[in-house]
Amino acid sequence: MPSDGRLALQVQGAGQIEHLADLLPLGEDRISGRFVADATVGGTVASPAARGSLKLSDGRYENFATGAVLNNMQAELVGD
Repeated sequence: MPSDGRLALQVQGAGQIEHLADLLPLGEDRISGRFVADATVGGTVASPAARGSLKLSDGRYENFATGAVLNNMQAELVGD
């Protein structure tokens, strides 16, 4: 693909994050909750431009090495 080739990618979705847990580098840790994702990549191969957001609600994280448990987490990650 030439360096001035245009990029156009959009990812939108929502669901339960525990269904995607096998794709995350969590080891024995457990995560659950509802997520909403909206991300786009545009620009060119030489100069890509990414932006988007990821929201987590009613989250729960369990770390088996330390015994830490976080309940009722709400988080929003936004980038541009």
